[in-house]
Amino acid sequence: MNSRRQDRVSILKRLSGDIHEEVETHNRMLDRMGNDMDSSRGFLSGTVDKFKMSRLGMVL
Repeated sequence: MNSRRQDRVSILKRLSGDIHEEVETHNRMLDRMGNDMDSSRGFLSGTVDKFKMSRLGMVL
């Protein structure tokens, strides 16, 4: 009975460790995606500003 409980505890420990690693991996991926989105937003904003200026006849 005690051995069976220890086996279950070991399985749960491994499972929780695997879940933790997976969550950490996904968090890093989401952070990179967020940074990429911020960069894209800045680039697009600058492009839109240039289009606005060109429509108004301003020299770039």
